Amino acid sequence: MKSKNIEEFFLVTLTDLKPSEEIPFDVYVYFPSNAHLMKLWHSGHTPNEERLQSYRSRGLYSVWVHKNDRDTFAAYKLRPKTPVGRLLQTISMEQTIKPEQKRELFAETAQAMLVQALDATTKEEQKQIESVLQLAIQDLLRTMQNKVVSVIAEIWNIPNIDEELRHSANVAAYAVLLSLAAGKNEPETISTVALAGLLHDVGLSQIPMKIVNKPWKGMSHNVKEQYIKHVEEGCMILRKYGTDIPDQVINAIKHHHYRLHGVVENDHKNSRAEDLQISQTLTIAELITAVSSGQWDGNTRNLKETLKSLETIFAGNEASEQFDPEIFTALLNWIKESNKAEQDRTISEAIQFVRVEASKVIV
Repeated sequence: MKSKNIEEFFLVTLTDLKPSEEIPFDVYVYFPSNAHLMKLWHSGHTPNEERLQSYRSRGLYSVWVHKNDRDTFAAYKLRPKTPVGRLLQTISMEQTIKPEQKRELFAETAQAMLVQALDATTKEEQKQIESVLQLAIQDLLRTMQNKVVSVIAEIWNIPNIDEELRHSANVAAYAVLLSLAAGKNEPETISTVALAGLLHDVGLSQIPMKIVNKPWKGMSHNVKEQYIKHVEEGCMILRKYGTDIPDQVINAIKHHHYRLHGVVENDHKNSRAEDLQISQTLTIAELITAVSSGQWDGNTRNLKETLKSLETIFAGNEASEQFDPEIFTALLNWIKESNKAEQDRTISEAIQFVRVEASKVIV
């Protein structure tokens, strides 16, 4: 198809197209040099993950869809990628559920998801579970209409291209789950936590790789000081180039290492309590992924082993250097007291409750 009237089409990101799922609209690639639109896929085509990754690795990040298919695309985009994501979407969008009930349902479901992640016995199993957690969080975020979510959609799939960035995607997923488990389900808070998790280490690009790749426990005090500079560097980058990044996201990133080895930001006391709470959630989520991936001491662990290691870390002086002891103590106590069978039941009860509430007719 040749057309110079590109205004008849709208741009979508390649990450919006779901692998192994039929596309109900035509997809085009646009060549601005000669105003040529080439049909990439017909309606009914099912792309696979390998092909999508191949396109992204070659620099194709956006495609075009005709405006006549806008409603079809919107419905397709909202379609959940995971069963638990469908549950999170239903809780978010169902208007018959009261706000207090939504908060409880989100908390119980998030807690259940975290505990189920403990079931992984190998690193590969944990990687698969974390991928599901990420997809479920993306399912939830698609129900939240704000400018932060659109930015998240653009960058979340980068870890599929660069394995080194899986850490940030995992931090984002765990941070959102921890927020929901703590009763924080406001769209602004959840989207802020997710984006802060994805971008919290952007400043590492300005730190020598020999420092970045060194486990934290093996760093000298001076090397740790150099490593911590990535926080300031990241905030500078986001303020300069991240025109769509809200200040709350940058503030959360700014303080996500504020306790690290006793270093406290000078303006920490003047920061909003909400920003600090988000940054502390970020800190705990990052510590979980760092200890699990080997970034902490060079040893990789599954989530169950990670939590045992965190208890050991918390028992020592390192705890006060890393996070708010009150928040982390509550997390550890909850994890220790939780039972996977009970959490399976929690998800089943949540699903049943949502079904009952959704079936009610408001008179």
